[in-house]
Amino acid sequence: MHLEYVGTPAQAIVDTARAKAQFEEDTVTAKEVWDYPIGSEALGIKARPAVEWLKRAEVAAQGVDALARRLAVVEAKLGTLEDVDEPAIAKLVLAGLDPKAIAAALPDEIAAQVADELARRLAGS
Repeated sequence: MHLEYVGTPAQAIVDTARAKAQFEEDTVTAKEVWDYPIGSEALGIKARPAVEWLKRAEVAAQGVDALARRLAVVEAKLGTLEDVDEPAIAKLVLAGLDPKAIAAALPDEIAAQVADELARRLAGS
């Protein structure tokens, strides 16, 4: 594709000067970008300079990376889910909890079933 300027050489010089002036006026410095306030009053997010948000994102990413590394270690120790003895894990977790905490943690959908099972168990002892 070939573009051709339509106009006189003098007009080309004037247009070039205007374009240069517009470019220089619109040029944004890195400091202006880093200092630009980003936030949302509607969401209750205080405006902070962009560089602060970048630092927060880097910290969050490091936290996610650290968590991923920890999960990889746990996964390596536990193996696949097929190898996990879920009843044994549940027994160990429940052993460390107060009975009221266990009852409070039961979802409404299964609370009655658990109560029935406990009643059968207690009736047999």
